[in-house]
Amino acid sequence: MEKRIFKITLLLLFLLSPSPSFAALGDATISSNGLLLSTKGSFAGGIVELKLNDFNYMNQTVDRGVGIQTAWQNNNAGECFNPTHQGSRQDGTGPTTTSILLNFSNTQNSITATLHPAYWLQPGESSDYCNWTESNQTVKGLAQNTTVASDSILNQKYTLNPDDFSNLIEVDGSIIFKETDTQPNPLRYIVIEQPTVVLVKTFSKAFRYALSTDTLTPLNSAADIYTNLHHPPILSTEDGAHAISLYSNQIPLDGFENGPQKPFVGYNLNDLRSLWGIWSMNVRVPYSAKDFKIVADDKLNLRSFILVGTLQEVRSNLQKLYQKHPPLSLDCQSIAWTDKPLEPSSCLSADANSDSKTDLLDFAIWKKEYLGKLDTKTTDFNHDSIVNLLDFGVWKKVYLLN
Repeated sequence: MEKRIFKITLLLLFLLSPSPSFAALGDATISSNGLLLSTKGSFAGGIVELKLNDFNYMNQTVDRGVGIQTAWQNNNAGECFNPTHQGSRQDGTGPTTTSILLNFSNTQNSITATLHPAYWLQPGESSDYCNWTESNQTVKGLAQNTTVASDSILNQKYTLNPDDFSNLIEVDGSIIFKETDTQPNPLRYIVIEQPTVVLVKTFSKAFRYALSTDTLTPLNSAADIYTNLHHPPILSTEDGAHAISLYSNQIPLDGFENGPQKPFVGYNLNDLRSLWGIWSMNVRVPYSAKDFKIVADDKLNLRSFILVGTLQEVRSNLQKLYQKHPPLSLDCQSIAWTDKPLEPSSCLSADANSDSKTDLLDFAIWKKEYLGKLDTKTTDFNHDSIVNLLDFGVWKKVYLLN
């Protein structure tokens, strides 16, 4: 009798106790020295919150096109062929996403998500933002995709404060292209947005930061915002207490070559406060296939950085990143299709005397050119038309690798 009463008591305690809460796959919050990121499974593990010391940087109230995420457009088709990490236009602000989260993990300072991203438009839907032209105008069109989600695999990793940096988020990623993105029309050209960041309207000042001269230029008009896209933008509050910027060394120091993509690739900043109460900032990098056709299982590697803090802290970190990860030149962009590090030393030669090796003889030539004892520029290894310490950095990396 006593055993029966004991069992009934245990059963009642179990039934009446609060249900345990289990985080959904893709739900996580990580932090490091006041820097905080949060994700949601309903956004396929995409970033929905960015804070530094309780200051909220993000606006996550519009649709699945906001937050911090990666997206791309195929064959210059804009929203009509537009895999998007967090979901489709139809998903809106609802509780589910069309993107398919395959795997998700997090550590104390990193978050990793692997997924099939949803196409922004579902089959049969139309958009006014298709077929970008050289004049930066768009043409209305229909979705080119025939499925709601891409078979291509997006892998995305966010790391807080890497390499002894403060108030920095490293964004590493890769895309393995599959048949839904390479057929039926040959996939020849893509524009990657990594990352896109949608920000609160609290920011009131905008700047361009010239990496090579360490100078800030205020952006006072829409015309200013859409020029010099090879310079990172910075958004700041009026007092400079809070600021944010992006950096990618996959954007050449002098920008991209002329072509239909020219007006909208590089560092982009959009003032959308009057429409939706937001700012939008992103890195857009164009890629053409080496053989003029991207085929199934081709892999593209990506890396960029998000910088937050005071205006002065953001500016200082931009300069440190510029020194540590110099911009790739145009002829070095194809390195992203390999598994080599996304650094100039992976694809640029530091062989100044053309003897098929990088050694101290090349350093001696760099030293003479740097000190002005030679008028040549054979040691301009990063192709920025200046022989300086950045070229020494390239030589050093290549020399140590060899």
